Amino acid sequence: MIAGALVVPGALLQLPEYAGQTDPGAALRARSAAALRDLLEVASSPRRDALGDDGPDDGGLARVVVVAGAERAPRHTKGAAGVRIARVLLEEAAWRGAVTEITVEVDATPVEVEHAAARVRALPGRAVLLVPADGSATRTEKAPGFYDPRAEHFDEEVRRALAEGDIQALAALDAVVAEELWCTGRAAFQVLGRCFPDGVATAEVMWRDDPYGVEYLLARWTR
Repeated sequence: MIAGALVVPGALLQLPEYAGQTDPGAALRARSAAALRDLLEVASSPRRDALGDDGPDDGGLARVVVVAGAERAPRHTKGAAGVRIARVLLEEAAWRGAVTEITVEVDATPVEVEHAAARVRALPGRAVLLVPADGSATRTEKAPGFYDPRAEHFDEEVRRALAEGDIQALAALDAVVAEELWCTGRAAFQVLGRCFPDGVATAEVMWRDDPYGVEYLLARWTR
């Protein structure tokens, strides 16, 4: 059972290896790790029923499942950026439990998205999803993909879907448009949605920014 999920920025600058005399990703990494610690604490707490009594014993939180986008033809052997970021955040959050890492190609087809989601749903025990994923990277002229006026609408729809727990809207994200807008998180967002087929209890976008012309998000779902 998926108890909750956290979407965090997929920015490589969160990795300590990018720090020199200054650490440009320190604030971003700290914000993501704090949100992860909070979700892990909530998901690990005994569930309560409507009368305030403890719910059925489900063995507690069994694992964290990392869902991250990956290049179909990797250009290096370091591994998927999202997986590397997740490992750093889990260390920062002092998680010592099981971790399962599942990657999905950034240009994944609907069949590939469903295959990845099915792997998540098949895992035993209560789990929390950690999803390093970004929106478009074409929000300004200095963005990695330069400026595309469609980016604002695309990112607004992603934010709305995450804020409302709208799994249908995530499923409807256009793969071609996402690729044109340099959105590397589209497939991971869709896997997230398919892991909550019965919907979510609470959903919120906790923070967003685009300091480099890339849409960074921090969003949380619970069930």
